[in-house]
Amino acid sequence: LESVQVEVASKAMLERIERAGLFLIPLGEDRHWYRYHHLFRSLLLRRLAELEGEDEVRYLHARASAWLADHALVDEAIPHALASRVPDLAAELVERHVQHALAERRWVSIERWLGLLPPEQVQGRPALLLAQAWVQRLRGQDVAFALTVDRLDALLAGPAGKSDPVATERWRAEAT
Repeated sequence: LESVQVEVASKAMLERIERAGLFLIPLGEDRHWYRYHHLFRSLLLRRLAELEGEDEVRYLHARASAWLADHALVDEAIPHALASRVPDLAAELVERHVQHALAERRWVSIERWLGLLPPEQVQGRPALLLAQAWVQRLRGQDVAFALTVDRLDALLAGPAGKSDPVATERWRAEAT
């Protein structure tokens, strides 16, 4: 009973805050999720960094990214992974979800994810280069596709291709 009362009270408070225009912006029609106004969010992050330090802020971003990814909110997880300033975190996140997105033909999502990553992360990872090649092929970007496949071949000829022979053969087969 107490948790129901808390839920009802919380919902009423969120509705009052929203009606008053105080810092919260609803996400979606069901008003189940909210985000802070970007200026208020910036203020809170700056204050957190002052109180706890930049390392703690990066750690919290990494935790937020992991939670969001665990709940299949990849689009939301990637910016937190990047904000954590752990170079490989965002790339690994995209790698974990790109096959599923390819299977579901979510090309726009894949293109968006790859665009968020630093180029060196994409260029140094066979799975991400292959995803980029698929998007380019589907967009009819034949020159870019050929260059990406060449980059993938060169990458697979080096140490990246020797670390996992099964994956390397699958990537090569998919790229041809």
